[in-house]
Amino acid sequence: MFKILTNFFLGGIIFSSIYYFSNTLKNPGLSAIISLLPISIICSYIIQDKNILLKHCNNLLYVLVITFISIIFLIMLLKNVYINKHYLITLVLFFWIATQFIFYNFYAYKK
Repeated sequence: MFKILTNFFLGGIIFSSIYYFSNTLKNPGLSAIISLLPISIICSYIIQDKNILLKHCNNLLYVLVITFISIIFLIMLLKNVYINKHYLITLVLFFWIATQFIFYNFYAYKK
């Protein structure tokens, strides 16, 4: 139970830091660095089985590509579509979820 609470508070610290650096200090460079901390690599510490860890790392590459494409998609939308940014972000999140779902069900390394 302690590990779950620790992870929960760590997530809160990360979100609070992103908010602080982007909205208070107006520093998008630092907020981007914090938001893309290599959490996926840090998570490798808690994966006990080496074979599972290897598959985890292989899957990270595919997730990274989908995320990269999603970010490019969001940048293009923000530059060229003049509707509320929240709608655009939500659209890209749905795109990301749908592509991750397809990846997981058809291509992901599983047990």
